[in-house]
This record gives sequence, structure tokens and C-alpha cells, in this order.
Amino acid sequence: MNPNYPHLFSPVKVGNLTLKSRLLASPISLFDLGLTKEHRHTVNDFFFYKLRAAGGAAMVTVGDSPVHPTGNTEGRNTPKVMIYMRESIPLLCDITDEIHRYGAIANIELNHNGLRSAFPGFDGWSADEFVRDNGGKVHAMDEAMIAEVAEHFGIAAENAKIAGFDMVMVHAAHGWLLGQFLSPTFNHRTDRFGGSLENRARFLFMVIDSIRRHCGRGFPIEVRISGAEVVPEDKPHITIEESIALAKMLDGKIDLLHVSAGTDNFDAGTMISHPSMFSPHGVNVTYAQQIKPHVKMPVVTVGSLTNPEEMEEIIASGKADMVAVGRSLIADPFLPEKARHGQGEDIRPCLRCYQCLGVGEWNGGVRCSVNPLIGRAWEAFYPPAPSAPKKVLIAGGGPAGMQAALTAAERGHEVILCEKEGVLGGTIRYCEGISFKQDMWNYLQYMIRMVEKAGIDVRLNTEVTPALLAELRPDKVIAAVGATPIVPPIPGIERATALLDVYMKKLPVGDNIVIVGGGLAGVEAAIEFAHQGKKPVIIEMQSAYAPDCNMMHKMAINVQIQKYAIDIRLNARCAAIEDDGVVYEDLVTGEKVKVEGDTVLYAAGMRSRESVVSALRDECEEFQWVGDCRRPGQVIGASRGGYDAAMNL
Repeated sequence: MNPNYPHLFSPVKVGNLTLKSRLLASPISLFDLGLTKEHRHTVNDFFFYKLRAAGGAAMVTVGDSPVHPTGNTEGRNTPKVMIYMRESIPLLCDITDEIHRYGAIANIELNHNGLRSAFPGFDGWSADEFVRDNGGKVHAMDEAMIAEVAEHFGIAAENAKIAGFDMVMVHAAHGWLLGQFLSPTFNHRTDRFGGSLENRARFLFMVIDSIRRHCGRGFPIEVRISGAEVVPEDKPHITIEESIALAKMLDGKIDLLHVSAGTDNFDAGTMISHPSMFSPHGVNVTYAQQIKPHVKMPVVTVGSLTNPEEMEEIIASGKADMVAVGRSLIADPFLPEKARHGQGEDIRPCLRCYQCLGVGEWNGGVRCSVNPLIGRAWEAFYPPAPSAPKKVLIAGGGPAGMQAALTAAERGHEVILCEKEGVLGGTIRYCEGISFKQDMWNYLQYMIRMVEKAGIDVRLNTEVTPALLAELRPDKVIAAVGATPIVPPIPGIERATALLDVYMKKLPVGDNIVIVGGGLAGVEAAIEFAHQGKKPVIIEMQSAYAPDCNMMHKMAINVQIQKYAIDIRLNARCAAIEDDGVVYEDLVTGEKVKVEGDTVLYAAGMRSRESVVSALRDECEEFQWVGDCRRPGQVIGASRGGYDAAMNL
């Protein structure tokens, strides 16, 4: 029995399989598969899943794998594992071998995207016929089409079994094809596949029967369902009562029930299926908890589970039999092993910033704000050869400087970390006290703990100057001296306050706030003020707000903006700041408009401390600058920049 988390790290049966613990790696879709017809996995894909298994997860599930040519993602031919193709089998054997190497169970998520495959020039299949907002045509599937796709689920499962997978997950949640048939939001059929829950679930049971025919009764099947959907209020939708009824129907016919929530066909529903930083941790546990008493099969819960104590309580109290973890195992793949050994404070926190999911689909690969190994996971197993030990001086104790210090220390270098303030953290100390930035604060505290544990020579209240460099004579200098707020050239700007100063100096603000600047910082500030019951107005010169935001975090922001009815004025150039508000010019109409407020803040971006960088560069031949002092950005740039600089020593 594990002395730290006895329930979480107890074995559990799934069909004829025994899992070593109840902590599972939930499916994560990769977007950097090769562009051969079978979408050959890359070296990065191989090591991504290897890393999850090496970190101690009891089951590792390969993400979204289309079972039919009509079922690819969003109609964009996004690279996914074409599991219905026999040519895919050899490509997956290496991945299953590596998952098994660490005693984990290999699973794969089988899916068809249904209506989400439709776009102009590529028709989609679903329960009903209609035209999507993007112009894509969706065909209502007839019985022959339904039978064809159900058969392909079986073919895909058989291919997975041959490739070494121990089981399969059937994705019937989140508003994908099987979920579309289950949902009264999208299924208005009057034949035997519409109407009652039994009819709407008929397609799902055909899929299960097909997998049994192809793989045998001894091959375990997991089904993922939404405990409830979140859709516009005027639409019918899946409720927890229907999900309980569906679970009863599935009991005895499958081996594992995976209870999620939401539907990805609406922004608000996506923020339930993939909870944002604005949601509580474990927000979806309630659905598994309500379903579990009604079935004999084991039940999995999922959704913003990051804390081993929380996971232990879920299992111990009987809310679920297992927990599935997604993004937190990207932030720290070794979360299971650290928890098992009682090293919870060493677990790197996930920010729930969507840098992994909201950016990966567009830039071709999964990345992580806080874990620079993601995207180059092989370095966890085959790091670059160490160089001769050097004395490394790092100027700046923000996320870039701390990551550089940690990586350099791990590689055997003598590290001196200097911070001109009295505390480490840099500008991300702004997040203290912000309701939805607790994860960021936890990450900051984690980094400070890791620096302390590494035995790094930390010198607070110490600004790196040419004189200090002459005294210490380091072999290498890494500058991570950050950036300062840009002061926009607006008449009356002296009447306004930099948003960062409000955060860092804990300055009071009034109830009616005007924010000049609608980038990510300004919009998130408006959301926080709205949470506090204040009335913010954003003035933004561009035609869009938060353009520096990834796709999924933008969805989460939009849901919050709608919830709090936040007033955003786009195409609005701030002309003057007065004692009682702001005057702006409407760039469309040319009209001058006055917005009254008792506090005016500006968030016009950040400017690198180039003069500081230049002064230090001139004093040291071996020099590199990282983070905001190189290019102001988000945590991911700081983290990866600090890591890269230290790896290049």
C-alpha cells in the first residue's frame, strides 16, 4: 500500500487488465504527425507518449484517431493517426512498445468528427442535414452510411489490437459524431436513430458490437460520454438524467465508462469539456459522482485535475474509480511518480492557459508554457552531451532567469542568479490575488522552491552591472532583465496608471474603470475587475481584442465577456485622458466619444530593457539574452528561452 496516496495508487481491474494505479493519462491529440497518407508519427510523437508512460501513468491513451475517411478534424485534413488504414499498424507498434516498457496500459481514442469535418469543398456526415456557419455541407447519414462507419470502428479497433494496444476508447462525448447522434441538440431524426434515448444511442451500440466482432469479448472497451452538455438555453441537450440512463444501458456491455462533460460545438460547452483558468479545478467530477452509484463497471472522471490530494479524495470517497489527467501531464509528465513518492511540492503546475491545445492545432505541434521539454521530449531521455563546467551569471529572477538557472545547474554548471528586487518572480508576481491566476501563482512558487532546492547561489537586491561582471568574471552571462510598460503618447497620460503598477503595487481602483488597450493583459484585467463587481470599459484602437491570445483561451475569454457583459470599444483611438474619463475617436465614424470613469489604466504593451541588455553585452564575450528583454511575450517564451540558453552552454 502506498503510504502517501493509498487509494490513488492501488491497482484496479478493467476487463481482463490490471492497472497498476488509478491515475490515467487522458487522450491528447497531436498535430505534428507526418503528411504521408497514413500520417506517420514523428520522433516527437514517439517521445511524447513515452514520456507520459515513463512518468508513471497507469494507462496512456493516444489521442483522437479517425476511423473513417470522412471523419477527419474540422475538414482541414489535420494530421491524425489514420487508424482505419492497415498501413498505420507498423507506425504505432513503437509507441505501444514504449508505453508497455514502463508497465502502463496502451489505449487509443477512436473517433469520427461528424459535422465538424464539414467545410467548403469537404462535406461532413452527421445525424441531420444542414449547412454549417462556415459554409460546409453536412449530410444526414442513411442506414448504409451508419453501418459503414460502425464497421470502420471495428476495423480500427482490430488494427489497434494488432498494433499492440491493450484496449480502445470510443469517443461518444463532446459533440463529435457519436455524441451528435446522442444529443437532441443535433439529432432531430424521426427514424430508428432519433427520438428516444434508446434510438439515439443505437449507433453507439452498433459501434460496440462491431468492435466485439472484430476484437473478441476479451478486448476491453472504454466509452467516453458527456455527463451533461452546455448549449444555448433555448436548445434541447443531454442532461445528467439522460447520461445516467445511458450509463445503465452501457453497463455490462463495455468495460470502462469515462465521464466528461460539455460539447465542443459551442464555445461555452468547450470550456466545460476543456475547463479554462476561469473554472474551478475538478469542475466535472460531479457528473461521474452522480453516475457511479447506478453502474457496476468502473467509472473515470476527468477535467482540470491537478492535485494528488484532490485525486486521492475522489477515489477514497467513491466519487469515481479512476482519474484521467490531460494537460497536467503535459506540464509535468512525472506527476504520478512524484505523487507516489510523496514529492507533491515538486510537481510543476499546469497554468490551464491552453498553450498546448489552443496553439498546437495551428502551429503544428503541442507546446507547454511551463515545460520546455514538450516539443522536444527526447531530451528527457537523451540530453545533449554536457559541456565543461562554467561559471554562469544570470541577470534577472523572473521565469526566464529561474528556468535558465535550473537547467544550467542540472547540467553541472556553477550558477549565480542575481535579482535586483528583494524577491524572485519578475513581472509574473502580478498574478498574486487574481482570482483566475492561482495556477500561475502556484507555478511561481514552484519555480522558487526548485531554485532553492537546486542550491543555486541566489543574490537578491543585486543588480547586474558592468562592475559586478568585472568582479565575478563569469564565463557566460544570460540576461533575463525583462521589460517595462509602454507609456502611450496620449494627452493627459499622467492622469492614468499603468496596469502593471496596479498589480505590483496593489494600488486601489474605483468602481468605474476605463482601460486603454485591449490586448490580452487589458482584457484579462477587465474580467478580473468584473469578477469584483466593478464596471470596466476597454478602449482598443484595433478591430479585434486580445489578438495575442491562443484560440482556446480566446474562447474562454469570450465566454467571460458575455457572462459579465463587458463593454469593449474597438476601432477606438484614445484622444485624451481627462480627470473624469477618456475621450476617444471612433475610427469608423470619426466621432469623438467620452467614456466616464473614476480610474483610467493603460495596458499598451511592454518594451524590452534594451539599454540594460546592451550595457551587459558589451562587457562579456559569452552573452545571451532571453525572455521579455529579448521579445516581450508570455510565459512560454520565457520558459523555453531560459531553457534553450542553458542547454546551449
